[in-house]
Amino acid sequence: MPLLVDGMNVIGSRPDGWWKDRHAAMVRLVDMLERWATDRGELVAVVFERPPSPPIASTVIDVASAPRPHRDSADDEIVRRVSADPQPDKIRVVTSDQGLAERVRAIGAAVEPANAFRRLLETGIDPAMSDRRFRSATGNDLAAADDVSIRRLDPADVELVEPLWGALREHHASVSPHLGAPRAREDSWSRRRAQYERWLSEPDAFLLIAELGDTPVGYAMVHLRAGSPTWPSSERAGEVETLSVHPDKRGRGIGTMLLHAVESELAGLGVDELSLHVVSTNHQAMAFYERHGLRPFAQWLSVAGIRRRQDHR
Repeated sequence: MPLLVDGMNVIGSRPDGWWKDRHAAMVRLVDMLERWATDRGELVAVVFERPPSPPIASTVIDVASAPRPHRDSADDEIVRRVSADPQPDKIRVVTSDQGLAERVRAIGAAVEPANAFRRLLETGIDPAMSDRRFRSATGNDLAAADDVSIRRLDPADVELVEPLWGALREHHASVSPHLGAPRAREDSWSRRRAQYERWLSEPDAFLLIAELGDTPVGYAMVHLRAGSPTWPSSERAGEVETLSVHPDKRGRGIGTMLLHAVESELAGLGVDELSLHVVSTNHQAMAFYERHGLRPFAQWLSVAGIRRRQDHR
């Protein structure tokens, strides 16, 4: 069933300081909706009253806005979309705006309250559950990005991120089955740890770790490289070698927090450019980075088995 989300109404359903960075709140909502759409196979559109600036791109959901911003412009756009659909009774509108709810119900759409949907979006647990069952089922996992802290990790403690690297290795394998089975987990981590230790021995390299209490839930490994010899974009650039979030904590804005923290660290070092590699079939990661302003720059091509190729020439 198609889902139409009243974006700012959902964002404003909780006084979590979203007004301090309106755009970051919009990006976080899109992140969560993308995970929802991917996990549930639903068609999702989120409507804002005006186009986000900078734009928020997504290949997973429809990020829309009213043609002209004005009071209730997002409401009017949602009503227009419901009215234009040949099956409005198949659409669910997420809003706690009573006026909008009455307008779309009159056309035939169903309505879900914004706050209940947001809780479901963040936890994956049906809000109809009792508070007792809700707490016992989730424990401390209800914490959102606001409860996460980010710090520089001492290179001597790099072993703390091993489980997060293992999760990323498994994710890469799942989105790239054509590449065959990955290295064994222990071998993969041994190789990656050696790379981290080498990079962290370089000047100005850093590893940021995101923690929920004392539990690591994400990290970013960054070192510096020389700027392009062809284009005068920068003298030095930050290369993000890894950005990983625990699978159970994705869609809560932790990746966005890490990326923002990376940019802050680089700016403090006088670095104005950031780059990274994305596995070509990791479409969700590509959409995430493009929402944050990164754009394709070059293609990294690879071929394995060149010794066998030589034997057949």
